[in-house]
Amino acid sequence: MTILLIGLVIVTHTAFDSGRALLDRLFFSRAERTARAEARAYATVLGTSPVVPPAFVVPAPVLQPDEADPEPDEPAGEPNAPAPEALTLTQTALRPASKAFQDQVRRAITDLKARRNSRKARCSRCHW
Repeated sequence: MTILLIGLVIVTHTAFDSGRALLDRLFFSRAERTARAEARAYATVLGTSPVVPPAFVVPAPVLQPDEADPEPDEPAGEPNAPAPEALTLTQTALRPASKAFQDQVRRAITDLKARRNSRKARCSRCHW
């Protein structure tokens, strides 16, 4: 019986669909076979779909024109650089998120230290 089962497993891997269909009919009900077929189809789609990286917002560096070497088609008196508020907008927009993250990390570390100290205090009370 074991050799037969091993043979069926080998057939399943070599004759992919027909062997699997035979094993599915032997061991699973119709509802389970349907669920397994859907799971295989989903896994195939996951394995063959191109992975799209998440869209991270990375601020683009703002290049200011070199003041010592203006471009020849621009008059020297009119700078083409954006206003200083526009340059720092992305930095200030990122600050609250990073500050909130740092606050959460700080609270988590403080909580871990407090729990560790409370365990030490309990253990020192137990042992005379």
